[in-house]
Amino acid sequence: ATEGMMQTLAHEMEGTKVKVNAINPGGTHTRMRAQAFPAEDISLLKTPKDIMPLYVYLMAPEGINVHSQCIDAQPK
Repeated sequence: ATEGMMQTLAHEMEGTKVKVNAINPGGTHTRMRAQAFPAEDISLLKTPKDIMPLYVYLMAPEGINVHSQCIDAQPK
């Protein structure tokens, strides 16, 4: 559903300065994840800080040409 919404919005923003992408952060070492999956060893997961460079890249001038992409922050 999120990808479909992103693709629709990206299509509507085509030709403007607005760039639309979706990031799938994957399983992330957070308190909410630990509560949702108590049997999982969250120490094996990346932290939000570990995956932040992708978000920063998309907001930086270097990411200006990235548009209408669904990006996995971690390998599946």
